[in-house]
Amino acid sequence: MRALSATSTRLDSYEAGRELGEALAGIGPEVVVVFSSIHYDLAEQREGIVDGLGRDDVLIFGGTGDGFFETSSSSDIGVAALGLSSGGTMRFYAHAVGDLGTDSRGVSARCAAAVKAAAGDEPIKLAMVLFDGLATSDNRVIEGINGVLECPVFGGVTSDDRKLERSYVHINGEARADAVAILAFCGDFDFVLGVENGTCPVGKVGRVEAAEGNTLQRIEGRSALDFVADRLGKSRDSFTIQDIGVVNFQCSANPDMSDSLYRSFSSWDEETGALETFGPVEVGQYVRVALVTSDELLAGIEGVLNDVNTDADRDFEPVAALGISCAGRKWFLGPRFSEEIEAVRSRHQELPIIGFPSLGEISPRRRRDGSYSRNLFHNVSFVLALLGPVRAARAE
Repeated sequence: MRALSATSTRLDSYEAGRELGEALAGIGPEVVVVFSSIHYDLAEQREGIVDGLGRDDVLIFGGTGDGFFETSSSSDIGVAALGLSSGGTMRFYAHAVGDLGTDSRGVSARCAAAVKAAAGDEPIKLAMVLFDGLATSDNRVIEGINGVLECPVFGGVTSDDRKLERSYVHINGEARADAVAILAFCGDFDFVLGVENGTCPVGKVGRVEAAEGNTLQRIEGRSALDFVADRLGKSRDSFTIQDIGVVNFQCSANPDMSDSLYRSFSSWDEETGALETFGPVEVGQYVRVALVTSDELLAGIEGVLNDVNTDADRDFEPVAALGISCAGRKWFLGPRFSEEIEAVRSRHQELPIIGFPSLGEISPRRRRDGSYSRNLFHNVSFVLALLGPVRAARAE
């Protein structure tokens, strides 16, 4: 397996694509993953990539984000691409389904079923999902996928330049809003996934007693807002917009908080004490209030890297990496956002990597024994996927 990454900050969609295609042509990629800022015509971009590659039999899969990051650079405006060439040892299948906002769980399940059907009898070992979260307030995408695919799934929510007006997924240049897209990886390869947030949990764990969709209503016999205020030692009327993204919930189905995910709250109702979160919280889940600082967010990156680099059973050599970082991390870190990709580069100096700031992140939790939890939807987190060939001893 070979991989190569490239970027372009040309504003002309075709020329940006052509620059990427020419940069990747040398490895003869079978699939190209593309993360683009919102400023491009994706059909023209795809035409440029194809012309730059000198062939049109390449699967192009991607979505828009609040800029990009790549092995050598990052930018608010531009496009990054990762080409993968397996020499025929891998197969890739992609599908997209629209009208996500009508039924996010059902639409995502149909998309996963279509990818599974395309793969036929071949097992899907890993999948990447991108979807337009601006189109659905009832975000049940990963629930729909989990009902169909048994493999680990990673990915994120497409976005724009912080206007939160529109975003796109795309396959072979067909840009689709209000849609979910899945890329399936099959064949002989290996991978490892890591996800971390970096927030600091504080206070005792509480059990959710009332919640509906993204509205968290009651925890441990009190309103959600009162629960948070009590854990932080402040009054419920002292919360301001500055707390959005700073105050989070660590959530788990288990009282020991294993296989946890994080939720940020987006708004609150002072009269009822209900909290709106960026993603659903379920009745019966256990939650713990968590706070964040810039240093802790960046420490979270080190946690991801330690996880994917030191597991005893990660006995393959990565040749490519894909990263998904919450746009909220970018907005919170400001000028320090570049330290995330710098931390990854410091551990993998020669590894091609691309990524984008998303509006939500998807990944299972990797456990100490190398197994994975069910696939989870996270907030304010960083997801890292490393891909590489199976070692000869394991391939036999």
